[in-house]
Amino acid sequence: MPKIIENPKATIIKNAKEILYKEGYCSLNIRKIAKRSQISVGTIYNYYPTKKDLVMEMMMEYWGTFFVELKKVIDSKDDFFMKLRKIFDELIEFVEIFKEIWLTPEFYHHDDYISPGIKKESVYMEKLIRKVGKLVTEERSQMSQMNKSDVKTYELAQFIVMNFITMTQKKSFKYDIFEKILKSAL
Repeated sequence: MPKIIENPKATIIKNAKEILYKEGYCSLNIRKIAKRSQISVGTIYNYYPTKKDLVMEMMMEYWGTFFVELKKVIDSKDDFFMKLRKIFDELIEFVEIFKEIWLTPEFYHHDDYISPGIKKESVYMEKLIRKVGKLVTEERSQMSQMNKSDVKTYELAQFIVMNFITMTQKKSFKYDIFEKILKSAL
């Protein structure tokens, strides 16, 4: 009699994450996930027709968790710059986990990834920019310098998020330098 697994999709994701986080993207394959999950390869393909679909699901799940954490950061009593630092640290964690996929040119040039991946990424980036924009607005109102800068809030939020993404990739650029530049922009 076959073993019945209560929530096969959750089991697949859990084991796939363990492999991805501990062994990296190259070690992530359907057969290994099936063996660890004690689920047949065919069952996994029923849920995730390709490895790409599985990875996309894990990335989307991560972003969902990221925004829960982001809300806690935004609602905290920390000052503006500490909140930005915590957001940056959360982004670093994402990049460390998914860097073999997310930061590769293939991710952006392969038709299978472009359609679902880039569209979803754009939604999450836009959401992050809007959240950072809210923080910028609050900081500017507290500083009573709203009219001092010609940079619009949304543009400044875009600048912050895009620099965060760049800094997660370029370890030579230090966060402290970015913070100094941002303070002068505010």
